[in-house]
Amino acid sequence: MDISVGKRVFILENDADCRSRIISLLESEGFEIAGAYGLQQGEKILHSTPVDLVMMAVNWLDLQLMERLELLREQHFHHRTPVILMMHFSNVREFSPDIQSMQCELLLKPFLKKELLSCITGVIPDFQPSGLQAK
Repeated sequence: MDISVGKRVFILENDADCRSRIISLLESEGFEIAGAYGLQQGEKILHSTPVDLVMMAVNWLDLQLMERLELLREQHFHHRTPVILMMHFSNVREFSPDIQSMQCELLLKPFLKKELLSCITGVIPDFQPSGLQAK
């Protein structure tokens, strides 16, 4: 049985095209998707729903990202939930001092399918993507 089946991924991304691309790719790998366009809606979902992976775009989030991640991890069902931060290369400097202490993976935009699946494999070690060789 594929390890992704039954795994739930939460995606917080305000770019509709990027969000649709990620959702389509992850659904094709067997993941269940929960997601939000905005931070308030996203926080409501995360406060009420356990997920196996959180993917957050940080180019548009406020600079209180660390505080928000700490609040997320205070919830018993998100304490060990892996987080992948998605950001454009130009935003890395803005967040670079804090990234190390966030205990998150970093995925630079724009990314290819192969890069996304590799990043997920890094945080969910037993995940074996079917399309790792794909573009």
